[in-house]
Parts: sequence; structure tokens; C-alpha cells
Amino acid sequence: PIYFVFMNSEIAAIFQTVETSLTDSQLDQYRFVVTAPEATPVVKFQVQNFQGSLRGSQQQINTPTIAIVAHLDSFGAAPSLSVGTNSNGSGLVVLLELIRIFRRLYEDIRTQGTYNVLFLVTGAGMLNFAGTSHWLNSIDSSILNSLEFVLCLDSLGASNDLFLHVSRPRKTDQVRQLYENFETTAEFFNVSLTVSRQKINISAQSFGFQHELFSRQKFIAATLSARKTSKDCAQSIFDRRHTVSEEILTRNIKYVAEVLCRHIYQLQHLTSLETISGEHSVGPEFVSSWLDMISRESRIAPFMKPDHPVTTQIKKLLEKSTVDFVHQEFEISDPDYKFYRTPDSDSLTVLMTAYNVKPFEFDVYLAIVIILFLVSFHVAIKAPTSMEELKAIFV
Repeated sequence: PIYFVFMNSEIAAIFQTVETSLTDSQLDQYRFVVTAPEATPVVKFQVQNFQGSLRGSQQQINTPTIAIVAHLDSFGAAPSLSVGTNSNGSGLVVLLELIRIFRRLYEDIRTQGTYNVLFLVTGAGMLNFAGTSHWLNSIDSSILNSLEFVLCLDSLGASNDLFLHVSRPRKTDQVRQLYENFETTAEFFNVSLTVSRQKINISAQSFGFQHELFSRQKFIAATLSARKTSKDCAQSIFDRRHTVSEEILTRNIKYVAEVLCRHIYQLQHLTSLETISGEHSVGPEFVSSWLDMISRESRIAPFMKPDHPVTTQIKKLLEKSTVDFVHQEFEISDPDYKFYRTPDSDSLTVLMTAYNVKPFEFDVYLAIVIILFLVSFHVAIKAPTSMEELKAIFV
């Protein structure tokens, strides 16, 4: 196995000690020992999805719904170090802050929109969006039939440049107006936005962006991301708290909220209107506290327990702030990636100890010295006075 640890003063001191000892003495060696038993493959694991809604003012069978979606997990070579603050912790924070903003708007009958707004947090996003696929295959058909637009959020905390990844061309008025809403709002708020269209490959077995699963089922969907293409690296143990700018993330939250407000309240023609202000403004403290929490917790799907701190807080927030709350749990068996973990242990970390040991040659030299010493000591006790007495000692 390969073990990872971030460099700090303690690790640097150990490394310096080992390096110095090996340089100064040919008889010094170090053995690194871990206390954990051998890891075994993870054959199956549980995944969770969370869903909540805000109901529009006109509750009819055909009331349209806008879905805001983000996956919550991270990915990286070392599970315990893979916190994914930007990918996709930032997308998750944007969704949670949008819940807070629109909850206040929908609580007031004067600002309650006609649209239903559905918030969906999915698991196993880094495993080909398995949570999204499960949701689409299991959710009530009435919700699917009401979906007018699906917006997926991904990696929104580290770049000033945004890309709206879509699959549908601007052939219909509905799609054209939707894309133009994103573009005109971005222009007003000085946000660099590029609409990037990529045709869906029906035969492809893997998905680059989350919206592609919805597009395959004929929904109008898009992914808003700072990644120009799906191949841009989004999975790294170096994706940590310092990689996310709270200023950029706050700006992007406001931008998304403004786009949604213009669509929900039919304000696309008011290109210079700012709706998210005052008591409905983005909450910096809320954003910062969530960033801090997700940056402390690894969220690789096969290692997330049902009582994981992040999913526990997500569940509490959606239960409190939305209606029609749904908590899905399902099992993934034989994933595409093979994961390993220590049996009978919830910890992803191990204790490694460096022992200073001597090589085999040193043991041989030491044995010879001891033997010579014992022989000399034996001879000294007998104190032979002639060669014949000395020979008799060893006979």
C-alpha cells in the first residue's frame, strides 16, 4: 500500500532524522510499521440522496418545477485526505444557500413564486453520478412530468470564468430564452459566462457532467461550472479550503439566484434589475461555516456512513427549510473502481511508526564480538600457565 500525509514540521523533522542517519552511518536502517491489519476490498456500500421542495403559489397538477441539483461527494487517491472543497463542496454550498434565500422569498405570500423549486442533493456523483441515476429511476413520475428545467451545480468556488454546459440547441423559444437569461444576467453582474453545447452521446457508458443524465431523458438541463470541459481535473487531494475563494463563491451564488428569480418571476425583460438584496442577500457567515465543515470531512462515497456529519446536517437543513422531504438510501455493489478499507474499523487513517534498526551484517559482527569476548573471559578465568593447559580448556 501507499500512504499519504501532508507535509508539516513534525513530518519534516522525521524525514530529516532518517536522511541524516542514513548519510552518516551505513549501519543504520529504518523500518516503517503500521498497526492496522491488511485492507480488504469494499464489495458494496450505501449511498444517500436528499430531496426537498418549496411549493409555488399556484398548486395545480401542471405546476412547473425547477430543479436545483448538486452531488455531495469527493474523490482522490487518499480517501481520508479527499475533502473536495471546490469539487463538489462549492456546488453543494451554493445549493444550500439557495435553499435559505428562496425559503425566505416563498414564506412571504407577496414574493412567493408560481414555480415549484425542487432541491436535490445526490450521492456517488464521482461514481458516474450513480445517485442521480437512482433518483431518476425511482422518483414519482408526477415530479418528473412537472420538470421544466434542471440546473446542476459543479465546482463554483475557484474561478471567475463560468461555463453553462448544455445539450440542447437554441431551436425553441423556451430554450433560447433560458440561455439568454443566463447570458444577460451575467452581463449585468459582470460575470464571465460561456454557453458550451455538447451533444449527448447516447451510446456512452459514462457521463462527463451531471445534467447529461437528465438530458438523456429529454429534460431541458444544464450544468453551471468553472470547468471548461468534463476532462478538466476535479478530483484531487489538494482540493482543500484554501483553493476556494469565498468572494468568488458568494458572487456566483448571487448570480445563480438572480438568474432563477428572473425566470421564476418572469423578469427577463428587466435586464438591469437586482432582486437578491437586503434581507434576501447571500449570507457570508452561512457560506463560510459550510465551507469550513465540508473541508474537514472526507466524502468519498464508499466510506461515508449513514451518520456522516455532512449528510446529517444536510438532512436537518432540508427537513427544516423545505417541504415534501425525501431521503433515499440505496446500495451499490461491485463499483467500477475497487476500494479498500481496514476491516472492522471506521477510520481511514493508520498509525505509522519508524523504528531504527541495524542491518543483518551488524548482527553478524556483534555475534562475533560477543563470542570472542566470551572465549576470552573463559580463558581468563581458567588462567592457563602452559600451552597444554590452554588446549585442555577447549577439549
